[in-house]
Amino acid sequence: MSRIVADNSISPARDHSAAAFFTMELNHLQRGGGATESPTLGQLLKRVGDVRKEATGDGGETPVHQVLELGDASVEPRSLPFVLNFSNLTYSVKVRRKLTLSSVFPRRGDRLAAATASEPVPGESLFTKTKALLNNISGEARDGEILAVLQRIAQSGSIVIMSVHQPSYRILGLLDRLIFLSRGQTVYSGSPFNLPGFFSEFGHPIPENENRTEFALDLIRELEGSPGGTKSLVEFNKTWQSKKKNNNQNQNQSSEDSYQLPSLSLKEAISASISRGKLVSGATNSVVDPSSSSMVPTYANPAWTEMAVLSRRSITNSRRMPELFGIRLGAVMVTGFILATMFWQLDNSPKGVQERLGFFAFAMSTTFYTCADALPVFLQERYIFMRETAYNAYRRSSYVLSHSIVALPALVFLSLGFSAATFWAVGLDGGLRGFFFYFLIILASFWAGSSFVTFLSGVVPHVMLGYTIVVAILAYFLLFSGFFINRDRIPPYWIWFHYLSLVKFPYEAVLQNEFEDPTKCFVRGVQIFDNTPLRKVPAATKLKLLDNLSETLGMRITKSTCLTTGVDILDQQGVTDLSKWNCLWVTVAWGFLFRILFYFSLLIGSKNKRR
Repeated sequence: MSRIVADNSISPARDHSAAAFFTMELNHLQRGGGATESPTLGQLLKRVGDVRKEATGDGGETPVHQVLELGDASVEPRSLPFVLNFSNLTYSVKVRRKLTLSSVFPRRGDRLAAATASEPVPGESLFTKTKALLNNISGEARDGEILAVLQRIAQSGSIVIMSVHQPSYRILGLLDRLIFLSRGQTVYSGSPFNLPGFFSEFGHPIPENENRTEFALDLIRELEGSPGGTKSLVEFNKTWQSKKKNNNQNQNQSSEDSYQLPSLSLKEAISASISRGKLVSGATNSVVDPSSSSMVPTYANPAWTEMAVLSRRSITNSRRMPELFGIRLGAVMVTGFILATMFWQLDNSPKGVQERLGFFAFAMSTTFYTCADALPVFLQERYIFMRETAYNAYRRSSYVLSHSIVALPALVFLSLGFSAATFWAVGLDGGLRGFFFYFLIILASFWAGSSFVTFLSGVVPHVMLGYTIVVAILAYFLLFSGFFINRDRIPPYWIWFHYLSLVKFPYEAVLQNEFEDPTKCFVRGVQIFDNTPLRKVPAATKLKLLDNLSETLGMRITKSTCLTTGVDILDQQGVTDLSKWNCLWVTVAWGFLFRILFYFSLLIGSKNKRR
């Protein structure tokens, strides 16, 4: 007898009034006396369709079950296999969606996701970088094909942990280690091939041609129903494991004549496995000599490889958010434009000198304040950094160096843009050589400011707290730089802060770059009265005062006589302790010092201690 069961469930979403369910049986009865011509599959399906039309055409109650008889029903039927096999089935789905702006103009991420989903991906490639994979898979699982793929993944160095329900003999052969649990306690842990020996020693040998896992599960189930439970099996497993461990130790000791394998502690093996992305065997002995040095390299890659990878990652992150650099460059250029138009083409007069001093003080402090955007960089990456360095994925020094190298190109562009926007517009002195030094000192200021803010990001835990500290400290640096009060006028108990000020050295450097020419005059003749109450006196009166002053001093002073040069202005401002190049090197050294301090802050304050 062959049976075809045809089901047709009408979805309520399509027709709420028709809840008909069709079930038909087609019984093929073969005569015992002679062979009859068997109906073809097309004839069988046609008869099924005719019956279904009759069932739905009269408008009455739909029959629940119908049987089509083929042949003589008086003859006792004989069961025949009847299998329908379909392959390469396709289907189409129509989904009604609302017409929205995103559906008409899809975003780039949606197009990328659709393109990625349409590409076939091999099974192994999904887990090429997976260190541990936990899976719950059916024991049948296409007769072990999926488990064969997982076995190749495990052999490549990953950990594959899964629960298997009634595995077949073939699947059992793919497993390296099998664990039986009973109410949270381990009753067996070892290779599947050791099951016969284990249960034989326990007193329940596995019969021949018996499925090992089914026997073990039945025995465990039987023991769980007994008064003593599986306690005896748990205790036997502990004894059997310790005996097996002792045998392995004896075998390892006997094989030490040729060479001795390095013994690693569990912590070292885990650290090496995670840092390498591959498994490293741990020590078989429970006691490891603490004085012995680890045989596994602390880091999986050399320092230059780590720096290359981290630099590439930082560049990728910057390319994904170009608006950050664009806004910072825009802020610097707008500041430069405002300064250029405010201090446009300063003259060589006493007022021009004062205006130059104000321009330099504001310009140098601006370079430091615009570096505050580096504060949230590490604060946002702190937990990623701690997770990646927890098992020595890379060195902290590699992280510091890579971020320093990646930050330099942006600082060069910022320095070049600000220098070009202000040097010739303000009318600074020195020509191309003066512009080159002006560019270098601004670059050094950006470098020192960025390093200082980066160091603070490794110390402070919150962004808002960091911004408050940065703004306050930079304000103190500007106060003690020497612009508001000269160095010889600062109280002795605050003079130390003057030499710690980051703004002091670039400020003094640009002053020396501007006023170092001894032939350039800034105060001539009657200009000596410009910064005094006599500035409103008529010019003729000023000339008479110069004549009287000449007679008193015994030297001729005219309206064109140079009274103050650039060197005199430097003396008045107290800028005499360091040359401009020494100020440049000190500013650069400040940047390196803060990078080193940032490294120590990572080394001390960002340790991921697992408890």
